[in-house]
Amino acid sequence: MTHKHICAGVERVAEADLKPTRSTVPLLAWWADRDTALSTLAAIDGGPVFKDVAVCYEHPTIVGGKGRGKASMTDIFVQHSDGAIAIEGKWRERRYAIVREWSRKSANRAAVLEYWLGLIRPLCAGPPALLADVDDVVYQMLHRIAAACGAAAKFGRALVVYQVFDGYGHERAHKYIADLELAARALRPGPRLRLALLRVPVEVTDTWRELAVVARRKEDRPGVVAEIRRRIGDRGALFRFGSPDVRMIAPE
Repeated sequence: MTHKHICAGVERVAEADLKPTRSTVPLLAWWADRDTALSTLAAIDGGPVFKDVAVCYEHPTIVGGKGRGKASMTDIFVQHSDGAIAIEGKWRERRYAIVREWSRKSANRAAVLEYWLGLIRPLCAGPPALLADVDDVVYQMLHRIAAACGAAAKFGRALVVYQVFDGYGHERAHKYIADLELAARALRPGPRLRLALLRVPVEVTDTWRELAVVARRKEDRPGVVAEIRRRIGDRGALFRFGSPDVRMIAPE
């Protein structure tokens, strides 16, 4: 596996995203073994082992067209010689708002959504999706798809993976499968756009439990974050991961 560039970027991850209960923590811990992670993605993508790979954490997608606003961040973004992959980590978070709820807060958001759809449409089949078609799609999911499709204009094909950590009383994979299926029905992906869910069983370690208790005290949180940054690359220090399971959403 040839790595053209790996932008670790862990130092750029915000302190708030490194609280023990945030999905960023198991996501970065699982990705500490990058070769295994990239091999898993290559199998999902259905192609050979990636070449000329760039992996970026907290990858920004700027707002274009008539929309205004801050760049939205994709948890992990992978670019390789044949395509682009957007990975969104999920663990204990609540479900984000759907497009209909999110867009009603300002006219600008409708313009942002139209820009995202403009990035997605070239990789879809059938009639182009309209704003009304995506009313019930989770708005964050639409953005992650747009981020991959925007890069695919240069890199070929796009893959969007929701990496869901199940366990420790949080079984969420089935909910994200339903959301991805809804997005697929609304957008009608073509052969260059693939949607998938990667379920990773997870158990927390005693070290994680101790840090989670300490993090409840606001004055101790900076020390907890520093310890997580230090231990996150130490396989098995914070989490024990099971064998991943893949569910292809589009194409089925």
